[in-house]
Amino acid sequence: VFYRPRGGGTFDVLKMTQVTPEIWRATLPKTRVVVPGLSYYIAATDEHGVTRPIFYSANGPRHVRVTRGKILSTEQRRDRLAVAWSQSSHGVDGDAWQRLDIGLERLFFGFLVGRLGATATWGDALRLDSTASGAPKLDEKGTPLLKSQPINLYGGHAGLELRSGDYFRVAGDLLVAIHNGGAGLGYRLTAHIGDEAGANLFASLAGIHDVDNGDILLERLRLGLSTPIGRRFRLAGVVVHESVLQDSSKALRFQAEVTWAVAQRVFITGRAGFSGRDADHPGSTAGAGVALTF
Repeated sequence: VFYRPRGGGTFDVLKMTQVTPEIWRATLPKTRVVVPGLSYYIAATDEHGVTRPIFYSANGPRHVRVTRGKILSTEQRRDRLAVAWSQSSHGVDGDAWQRLDIGLERLFFGFLVGRLGATATWGDALRLDSTASGAPKLDEKGTPLLKSQPINLYGGHAGLELRSGDYFRVAGDLLVAIHNGGAGLGYRLTAHIGDEAGANLFASLAGIHDVDNGDILLERLRLGLSTPIGRRFRLAGVVVHESVLQDSSKALRFQAEVTWAVAQRVFITGRAGFSGRDADHPGSTAGAGVALTF
């Protein structure tokens, strides 16, 4: 076996050992298995002392990619069914909601993923209280008054995800929703950038508007950094800027997420953090999820 680090240099030679009449074996030293990869070919010498390549060649060797760790996230590399629940309380009475998400992902050709899911959001949020003419109501100090509004937002998504190599993926989803006042249509764009150690940065932007009057049903910006911890855990820090059903102001959440690989196909996620609309009314956020790959 003639081998070298991918990219150039001279080939080192490793003698193969005959195991059976048809099988020959050689083991490369682990110190030579380096990022980004190896190039190798196999040659044989006949009884006349003539050496000829029999598997690739020095001018056209076989390339093998080498990485230091997981690529992006293990649970994202196969077909996946996921269920997640979360709740947010923003430190003000009548300003808290819960969300349930169910999603199915199907991997095609190794680089294309089909996505389909459903979501439900319910609870209460604050919005400006208006007069019959549409002007905001004010208290004696001239401060706009807020009132609690019920949230009942149900919908789903369908979309595609494209993966470029092992380190970059982008997704686009069409979002649909119904609420007490009608229906909405929107979008979600997501991007992940990973490295060889398994860490990745991700960003997601989503928006849904009422199909009749254009009112905001949902706006969400999600940013985060995720990194593996050992072989079975993954830690993520996430920032979420969100508005639901024309809130008086956008809620801001900071949360940590820990994913535990219980088995090779089951992943459990827990999340917790704090949430609020201003510094005077801090709240909390929490959630849990489970994903099954197959």
